Amino acid sequence: MTTIEQITEVFKAGYEKVVLNSLLAEDPDAVRSAASKFGSQAVVASIDVRGPATNREVTVRGNRVVVSTDPLEWALRAVDLGVGELLITSIDQEGTGGGYDLDLIRDIAQGVSVPVIAHGGAGQRSDLVCPIEESGASAVAAGTIFVFQGPDRGVLINYPQRKQIRKLLGIV
Repeated sequence: MTTIEQITEVFKAGYEKVVLNSLLAEDPDAVRSAASKFGSQAVVASIDVRGPATNREVTVRGNRVVVSTDPLEWALRAVDLGVGELLITSIDQEGTGGGYDLDLIRDIAQGVSVPVIAHGGAGQRSDLVCPIEESGASAVAAGTIFVFQGPDRGVLINYPQRKQIRKLLGIV
Protein backbone atom coordinates (compact mmCIF):
# COMPACT_ATOMS: atom_id res chain seq x y z
CA MET A 1 0.00 0.00 0.00
CA THR A 2 1.32 3.38 -0.94
CA THR A 3 -1.46 5.83 -0.07
CA ILE A 4 -3.98 6.58 2.65
CA GLU A 5 -6.67 5.95 0.04
CA GLN A 6 -5.46 2.36 -0.46
CA ILE A 7 -5.34 1.84 3.28
CA THR A 8 -8.89 3.16 3.57
CA GLU A 9 -10.07 0.68 0.93
CA VAL A 10 -8.53 -2.20 2.89
CA PHE A 11 -10.48 -1.21 5.99
CA LYS A 12 -13.66 -0.69 3.96
CA ALA A 13 -13.26 -4.28 2.75
CA GLY A 14 -13.54 -5.43 6.37
CA TYR A 15 -9.94 -6.00 7.37
CA GLU A 16 -8.98 -5.08 10.93
CA LYS A 17 -5.28 -4.30 10.50
CA VAL A 18 -2.77 -3.13 7.93
CA VAL A 19 0.93 -3.90 8.04
CA LEU A 20 3.08 -1.12 6.62
CA ASN A 21 6.76 -1.23 5.71
CA SER A 22 8.08 0.98 2.90
CA LEU A 23 5.43 3.60 3.59
CA LEU A 24 7.15 4.36 6.90
CA ALA A 25 10.08 5.74 4.92
CA GLU A 26 8.32 7.04 1.85
CA ASP A 27 5.23 8.74 3.29
CA PRO A 28 5.27 8.94 7.09
CA ASP A 29 2.34 11.37 6.98
CA ALA A 30 0.19 8.61 5.45
CA VAL A 31 1.16 6.31 8.33
CA ARG A 32 0.28 9.03 10.84
CA SER A 33 -3.04 9.64 9.06
CA ALA A 34 -3.89 5.93 9.05
CA ALA A 35 -3.19 5.61 12.78
CA SER A 36 -5.24 8.72 13.48
CA LYS A 37 -8.15 7.69 11.26
CA PHE A 38 -8.36 3.97 12.12
CA GLY A 39 -6.64 3.80 15.52
CA SER A 40 -3.15 2.73 16.51
CA GLN A 41 -4.32 -0.83 17.16
CA ALA A 42 -5.11 -1.16 13.44
CA VAL A 43 -1.71 -0.09 12.11
CA VAL A 44 1.32 -2.38 12.37
CA ALA A 45 4.82 -1.30 11.37
CA SER A 46 6.83 -4.03 9.67
CA ILE A 47 10.53 -3.45 10.27
CA ASP A 48 13.03 -5.54 8.29
CA VAL A 49 16.51 -5.74 9.82
CA ARG A 50 19.63 -7.33 8.37
CA GLY A 51 23.23 -7.64 9.44
CA PRO A 52 25.06 -8.61 12.63
CA ALA A 53 24.46 -6.79 15.91
CA THR A 54 27.48 -4.57 15.30
CA ASN A 55 26.32 -3.46 11.84
CA ARG A 56 22.54 -3.63 11.57
CA GLU A 57 20.53 -2.05 8.77
CA VAL A 58 16.81 -1.37 8.51
CA THR A 59 15.63 -1.90 4.95
CA VAL A 60 12.55 -1.30 2.81
CA ARG A 61 11.55 -2.08 -0.76
CA GLY A 62 12.21 -5.79 -0.46
CA ASN A 63 15.53 -5.35 1.34
CA ARG A 64 16.90 -3.10 -1.44
CA VAL A 65 16.91 0.30 0.28
CA VAL A 66 18.64 1.01 3.61
CA VAL A 67 16.74 3.60 5.66
CA SER A 68 18.50 3.37 9.02
CA THR A 69 21.41 1.77 10.83
CA ASP A 70 19.58 1.81 14.16
CA PRO A 71 16.59 -0.56 14.46
CA LEU A 72 15.49 0.86 17.83
CA GLU A 73 15.55 4.40 16.48
CA TRP A 74 13.45 3.28 13.50
CA ALA A 75 11.02 1.48 15.81
CA LEU A 76 10.65 4.57 17.99
CA ARG A 77 10.01 6.63 14.86
CA ALA A 78 7.21 4.24 13.89
CA VAL A 79 5.70 4.48 17.37
CA ASP A 80 5.88 8.29 17.15
CA LEU A 81 3.90 8.05 13.91
CA GLY A 82 1.17 6.28 15.86
CA VAL A 83 1.53 2.59 15.02
CA GLY A 84 0.22 0.22 17.66
CA GLU A 85 2.40 -2.83 17.03
CA LEU A 86 5.80 -3.64 15.57
CA LEU A 87 6.53 -6.71 13.44
CA ILE A 88 10.31 -7.13 13.64
CA THR A 89 11.81 -9.39 10.96
CA SER A 90 15.40 -10.56 11.05
CA ILE A 91 16.07 -10.87 7.33
CA ASP A 92 19.22 -12.91 7.98
CA GLN A 93 17.31 -15.47 10.06
CA GLU A 94 14.14 -15.62 7.97
CA GLY A 95 13.66 -19.05 6.41
CA THR A 96 16.79 -20.52 8.00
CA GLY A 97 15.19 -22.35 10.91
CA GLY A 98 18.09 -21.19 13.06
CA GLY A 99 15.98 -19.44 15.67
CA TYR A 100 14.93 -15.84 16.16
CA ASP A 101 17.41 -12.97 16.63
CA LEU A 102 16.70 -12.70 20.34
CA ASP A 103 19.09 -9.79 20.92
CA LEU A 104 17.39 -7.71 18.23
CA ILE A 105 13.95 -8.48 19.63
CA ARG A 106 15.07 -7.74 23.19
CA ASP A 107 16.64 -4.40 22.23
CA ILE A 108 13.46 -3.23 20.56
CA ALA A 109 10.95 -4.71 23.04
CA GLN A 110 12.74 -3.04 25.95
CA GLY A 111 12.87 0.30 24.17
CA VAL A 112 9.28 0.77 22.98
CA SER A 113 5.87 1.05 24.59
CA VAL A 114 3.92 -1.04 22.04
CA PRO A 115 3.70 -4.80 21.49
CA VAL A 116 6.54 -6.38 19.51
CA ILE A 117 6.02 -9.40 17.25
CA ALA A 118 9.16 -11.44 16.55
CA HIS A 119 9.54 -12.83 13.02
CA GLY A 120 12.22 -14.70 11.13
CA GLY A 121 14.02 -17.86 12.15
CA ALA A 122 11.64 -20.37 13.73
CA GLY A 123 12.87 -23.86 12.94
CA GLN A 124 11.24 -25.92 15.64
CA ARG A 125 8.31 -25.49 17.97
CA SER A 126 10.54 -24.66 20.93
CA ASP A 127 11.80 -21.61 19.00
CA LEU A 128 8.31 -20.14 19.17
CA VAL A 129 8.47 -19.43 22.91
CA CYS A 130 12.00 -18.00 23.14
CA PRO A 131 11.23 -14.46 21.93
CA ILE A 132 8.43 -14.16 24.48
CA GLU A 133 10.19 -15.75 27.44
CA GLU A 134 13.71 -14.46 26.78
CA SER A 135 13.32 -11.22 24.83
CA GLY A 136 10.07 -9.62 25.90
CA ALA A 137 8.17 -10.05 22.64
CA SER A 138 4.40 -10.01 22.89
CA ALA A 139 3.93 -12.53 20.08
CA VAL A 140 5.75 -14.47 17.38
CA ALA A 141 5.12 -14.89 13.68
CA ALA A 142 6.36 -17.83 11.64
CA GLY A 143 5.86 -19.25 8.19
CA THR A 144 8.41 -21.79 7.02
CA ILE A 145 8.02 -24.01 10.09
CA PHE A 146 4.32 -24.46 9.23
CA VAL A 147 4.74 -24.94 5.49
CA PHE A 148 7.77 -27.18 4.98
CA GLN A 149 7.44 -30.51 6.78
CA GLY A 150 9.23 -33.83 7.16
CA PRO A 151 12.83 -34.87 6.58
CA ASP A 152 12.77 -33.71 2.96
CA ARG A 153 11.13 -30.39 3.88
CA GLY A 154 8.17 -31.07 1.57
CA VAL A 155 5.44 -28.47 1.27
CA LEU A 156 2.50 -29.17 3.56
CA ILE A 157 -0.49 -28.11 1.49
CA ASN A 158 -3.26 -29.18 3.86
CA TYR A 159 -3.14 -30.14 7.48
CA PRO A 160 -4.76 -33.57 7.83
CA GLN A 161 -7.78 -33.86 10.07
CA ARG A 162 -7.47 -35.82 13.33
CA LYS A 163 -9.49 -38.65 11.82
CA GLN A 164 -7.05 -38.89 8.90
CA ILE A 165 -4.02 -38.84 11.20
CA ARG A 166 -5.46 -41.64 13.34
CA LYS A 167 -6.19 -43.72 10.25
CA LEU A 168 -2.66 -43.18 8.89
CA LEU A 169 -1.17 -44.18 12.24
CA GLY A 170 -3.47 -47.18 12.61
CA ILE A 171 -5.28 -45.69 15.59
CA VAL A 172 -8.90 -46.12 14.55
